[in-house]
Parts: sequence; structure tokens; C-alpha cells
Amino acid sequence: MSSEIDFSDSTILWSLYAQNMLVTERTLSAIASENSLEASSEHIVDTARDHASPDLVARRSVVDHRHAIITGWLREHDLFGLILSRPEHLAWIGAGADLSPGLQVWRNPVFVFVTAAHRMVVCDVVQSGRLFEEELFGLGFLHKEFPLEDGPQAILSNMVMGRAVAWDLKLDDRPSLKASLHTESRRLDTTERAALRRLGRAMAISVETTAATFEPGSTERDVAAQLVYRMMREGIRPTHVQVLSGERARRFRSAPPKKSPITDWAVLTATGRKDGMEASLSRCVSFGPPPAEIVREFETAAMAQTTGSFFSRPGDSVGTIAPKIRRILEKNGFSDEWGRESILTSAGRPLAELISVSSVPSAATIPADSAWAWQTGVGQARCCETIVTDDSGYECVTMAKHSRWPTIDIAVKGQPVKCTGYLKRDV
Repeated sequence: MSSEIDFSDSTILWSLYAQNMLVTERTLSAIASENSLEASSEHIVDTARDHASPDLVARRSVVDHRHAIITGWLREHDLFGLILSRPEHLAWIGAGADLSPGLQVWRNPVFVFVTAAHRMVVCDVVQSGRLFEEELFGLGFLHKEFPLEDGPQAILSNMVMGRAVAWDLKLDDRPSLKASLHTESRRLDTTERAALRRLGRAMAISVETTAATFEPGSTERDVAAQLVYRMMREGIRPTHVQVLSGERARRFRSAPPKKSPITDWAVLTATGRKDGMEASLSRCVSFGPPPAEIVREFETAAMAQTTGSFFSRPGDSVGTIAPKIRRILEKNGFSDEWGRESILTSAGRPLAELISVSSVPSAATIPADSAWAWQTGVGQARCCETIVTDDSGYECVTMAKHSRWPTIDIAVKGQPVKCTGYLKRDV
């Protein structure tokens, strides 16, 4: 079979992948059916006909409920209103709306001003049309826009007008409700959890397909471009894509793709956003059997990452899980790996900055139905998966149930846990 891939059709791509790598048991017809369903669901909103659609009505009820929660906080703290500006809080109050400026990071930020009586989106004139036609239509938000050249400062000052107004982050002497918002915004409802599950599945397909099909000798940039293409094709916005080859994976924990050719080992890491949710994962691939040193590094990274996921149970705290991961690294002779990168990365609602143990209160408990992505890098290996906690334990949304990507068994507290391994490809 020719190694040339026709990227014009994801079904053709999956046909080649399924025949050569046997990664999934799902039939090609099922994949085509899923693609057609997802494509048909992304239609342009008709403001005259879609106002009473069941999905929109359900989202409106979620927004109303969260507005009521904020109203309770305002009453409790004797406040007039709350200004939301962090990405995770905007996604929470918008019930899946994507209020970010996209890849144009220079855009003015978007704010949501919430009082007991109303909820208002504050944005510039460039973003207002898309936000209200594609993201916020029918959800009960008022709208205040400002000229592009003015910025948001003047309009926000006029809206506050000396009243007692809180922010969702601590910038000045105003009250902050960040702690209250943290736990509430991490909790996912049934619809959001289903959206994250779909995103995790699509992310796994994109990353695993790329890892299994790129040609030996391809550069990091070549592979990153293939991965971005597949993510965008599925409607996923890449927020972080990293491809590291060989020794670069050992030397750097965070680096942009370069022209370095991949000849023996590579680590693919990606974070993607869709429907107001984000998921992160990593996959390792080797051309030929990897050296024993790399196998040991991978097994240690997998053990540490799996431990973080295993102990992420409702009621536990991040501050008690992190030391367990550190002890695993120290016990296996990799104590110097601790602190080289954050052991948490983006999952669930999009975050304003790279999440770390220090950014999550150590005493804060992990709520049920919350998303977490634990990651561990050891030497040239890296393991990362996105999970959702629940009362029965946790669900790994980036590890497809019927996937045939290689797996390994890790024993945690005497219980066998299946996690993703590395893919060994023929040279």
C-alpha cells in the first residue's frame, strides 16, 4: 500500500490507519456516521427559527441557574455585582460558549458583568457580532460594546460607578470571589461532561493517528502541522501543540517544534478546545525497540501520571496527591525531574494560565464531576491524560474504550490500572 495519505477525507485517512495500525475496533462506517453527525450539528444559527430549539432552551436554563448562584454570593457578601474575566469563568457562565478571541491574542478581552437583575457581556465592536450570533444567542445576555481603539477601562468604570463590585481575580482592593468560583466552575454538568468525552475521543484520534502515520525523518514542524490539521478538521482549536524528538524531549519540557528530524523517538503533546471544554494528552512513539533506559523512563512517568489520576477522587485534595507523585520519582532515581514542569495542565474549562499545584489551594477538595489532566515527564518520556472524577472513581476521557493503542498495566495500591503505553513502529 502506498504511504501517501490523502488528507482531503478523514475517512480515507482512518482507512489507512485502521488497516496498518489496528488502533480502533470501530468500523469505518461508524466513523463516517459520527463525522456526518458532528458536521451537521455545527450549523449557522438562524435567529428567527432557532430561538426555541431544545438544546438552546436547556443551555438557557443552565445559564439561569448559574446566574442564581452568583446572585446568592452577591447577597451574601453585600455586593452590587461581579465582573468575570478569566476564561474558565466565562466558559462557566456561558454554558459552553466560546468567548475567547481565538488565535488573535492581541484582541481586547471579553468581560461579563453580573448583577442580581441582569448579566451583560462587555466586548469590543469587532467581537460583538460573532459572540451574539454564534455563542450567546438566546441565552439572556445583554450587550455593551466599546470602540476598538478605546479599550474596556472607561466603559467598565462607568458601569461600576463607585458601587461595591467584585472581580474574579485579585487586581486591586476590590473584593474577590475567586475562591467561590474555583470550585463551582470546575464542576461539569451532564452535557459538559459528554462534550468533554467527545473532545477527548477526538483528541486521542488526532494525536494517535499522527503518531502512527508520519514518515521517519519528518521534522518536528512537519508532525506538528499534521496534528494541527487533524484537530482543526474535527472542529478543535489547538491551544497547545508540542512535538519533541529524541534528546530535545530529554532536555526541554516546553519548547516549540523545530526542524529537528525524528528518527528514533518522539513525544506528541496537545491541548485542544471545543464547545467550551479543553482536553490534554501526550503520546510517545518509537521507531524500532527503544533503549532500556527510555523504557524505564516511560514506565516511571506512566506510574507517576497514573497515580495522580487514581487518587483524584471527590473529597481528596491536590495537596495530598502531589507528594505521592514526588515519592515515585524519588524512589525510581528521578528526583531531579520534580519541579521541571507543572504536574497539572489544562482540562475541563479553559484556564487563564498554566495550572500548577500552587495555583490550586492545597486544602481545596476535588469536587465530583471535575476535570483534571495530570502530566509527568521523565527523561525522554512524557505521559498525560485528561480525566473526570465521579463518585465511583474517575473516567479517562482521552483513552478510548476500544482503542488498540498499546497499553501497559500499572499497579496502584495493589490494584491494576490500564494506561497508554508507547507505540513501537517498524523502521
